[in-house]
Amino acid sequence: MQERPFFISSCLHVSIAAFAIYLAAPVFAQTRSMFVWQFENGTLSSSWFPPCVSLPISIQPYNFLGNMTSSGGVPPYYMLSFEIGGTPQTTLIGTGNETFSWQCTHRPGTKLLLTVVDSTGSAGGTPPSLYSVTEGQNIDCITEGSGTFNISANVTDEITTCQPWGLRIKGGVQPYNLTLATLNSIIINVTLPYEEDIFTYVNRVDPGSQLLAAVSDATGQWAFGTPFVSTKGLSFNQGLATLLFTHFQALEISIAPVW
Repeated sequence: MQERPFFISSCLHVSIAAFAIYLAAPVFAQTRSMFVWQFENGTLSSSWFPPCVSLPISIQPYNFLGNMTSSGGVPPYYMLSFEIGGTPQTTLIGTGNETFSWQCTHRPGTKLLLTVVDSTGSAGGTPPSLYSVTEGQNIDCITEGSGTFNISANVTDEITTCQPWGLRIKGGVQPYNLTLATLNSIIINVTLPYEEDIFTYVNRVDPGSQLLAAVSDATGQWAFGTPFVSTKGLSFNQGLATLLFTHFQALEISIAPVW
């Protein structure tokens, strides 16, 4: 189906009609970083690794502007590994403030966006690039997702500033929780209203980045698909983007899906 034209001005202005659907809007949660994580020094010197190998991880409280440190995350901690075009996985990496470690259980040839979350859902940020899974000596740990629950997108290559990105969910148990993630940035979680299986995101990600969408259902199961696109167009002023996110959430809903 041909995509409806959507102009930049539509992304920057709010009409009275937008507020009319505000109460029916999804519930947004921006996961601000209270901690940071990384693979321990010397453990991983590149952006690739084989499956089924334990990789030590360091988790530290986040330092705000160099003069104020957060209280850190709340254990236990989990690795969220978003497989591009596949099924994400949630893996426990530690239950306290001990040594943390993670082993990849995705098949060789896949690309992953990684982030660590704590028990409250707060995320420790995403790396600046994707990780690739290479061939390894052991593949016994690899798990495969099911294709009966899936997410798809109307655009699969690149989107421009303010372009609507249509997402469709099939299967699983409602209500759905949608995760939008970009490289070297934060993660946004969106809880869709019950019986809603279509979502339209109006792109406000800076150009030159990448954006993925993943979805889990009411049981915590992840959907197969995980669409991934590059972004292009105009950069948003950070203050304007924050204002739009905080006050104009209704713009995220498209009355007529872009399919």
